[in-house]
This record gives sequence, structure tokens and C-alpha cells, in this order.
Amino acid sequence: MTQLGELAVSDYAITQKIYDILEAHKEPLGLEDVWYGPQTLMPNFPCVTVERRPKARAFNGTRRWDLTFSVGITLFHGRVQEAQLTRQENEGHAYQLEKFMMKDDAMLTLDGMVIFGFITSVEPGLLAQREVMYAATRLIWTGSSREVF
Repeated sequence: MTQLGELAVSDYAITQKIYDILEAHKEPLGLEDVWYGPQTLMPNFPCVTVERRPKARAFNGTRRWDLTFSVGITLFHGRVQEAQLTRQENEGHAYQLEKFMMKDDAMLTLDGMVIFGFITSVEPGLLAQREVMYAATRLIWTGSSREVF
């Protein structure tokens, strides 16, 4: 069991850990690349970017904060195409990534860095970057931790 003092308090450390886990599993997940932060050029698809999102802190009794981390994982399927088959493949691939992130023990606790974390939303859609439209799915991972002060 994780001791309170061992839990992560850094949103950078949380984001880096998710990046490391996805990088280590990119082949079985069918990913060509895993990137830390947004990218302007994505030559290989499918790929993911892992980005820090807002961190929240709430008071939790005597000398403790509850921390909530949020990390965006954007699965880029490729440039927008009109084929229905492509959309079906994209949705299937996003589901496989979500399934991995919801069932892999390392993703649920980040190897003891958080009390618990899970995918809180999946948002399929289109993203424009540098005048190029990409088919993409954004997954939001949210995790809880505590900090003693």
C-alpha cells in the first residue's frame, strides 16, 4: 500500500509517468509515436500527445490537501478523410486505448503515485493545427493524490 508521503504532488511528474507508460506500450497499442506536449508536425499516425491540464488543490482537514491532476491524451488518427471506414477504425482504436488505460494497473495508480486515476471523458472530433485538419480523440485522465503541509 502506498504511504501518504510517497504520493505525487507534481503535475509534471504525473504527466511524465503517463508518457512513460504509453511509450513503453506503444507497439501493443498500435501507436507510431508518443509525444510529450503539443506537436506542430506529426509525420506518423496513429500517434498520441500527452499534455498537462489544470491541477486542483482543496483543503482536507488538518495539514492536508487533496490534489486532483488532469492529463489530456490526444490520439491523432491522421489527416481528415471522408471514408466512413476511417471513422470506424478511429473510434475502435480510441476504445482500445481507453480500455488499456482503464484496466492497466500501472495506469490506475501510476505505480503508486496517485490514490486512483481513470479516464473521465473521451471526446472524438477534429483538431486544426497549422491549417491541417486531423481526426483525433482526446481522452482525459484524472487522478487523486494528497499532500501534507
